[in-house]
Amino acid sequence: MKLLSVCIPTFRRSRALQSLVTSLALEVDRYKLPIEIVISDNASPDDTQKQIEVLQSEYSFIKYFRNENNVGGTKNFHLAIERANTEYTWLIGDDTLVPFNTLSFLVATLNQNPLLDLLILSGDNQPA
Repeated sequence: MKLLSVCIPTFRRSRALQSLVTSLALEVDRYKLPIEIVISDNASPDDTQKQIEVLQSEYSFIKYFRNENNVGGTKNFHLAIERANTEYTWLIGDDTLVPFNTLSFLVATLNQNPLLDLLILSGDNQPA
């Protein structure tokens, strides 16, 4: 079972989302991390679905969900988390820049501290 879901609500930002998901997927794949990437698309009218389907064909740990209608930002944030299937979730924006090795750091931290309920990172990937 996966340990962590990186939950990404999105709407009409296919290029930024593609960049983010690609960078995350490369780290998950390289280090075989117990992570799934969950994308909750709020009925984007752009090519979001096409871009993510290309990535899904390469990485089985990418889960893509497309809302039938735009349900609003707050509801889409909740849906992103609800669609996760792991013990821990990390909700991030679709245009977030995540430094390489952040996911490795998170997995190591969660494995070393199994009683954690909340983990907040500062800009230098250190627990705050």
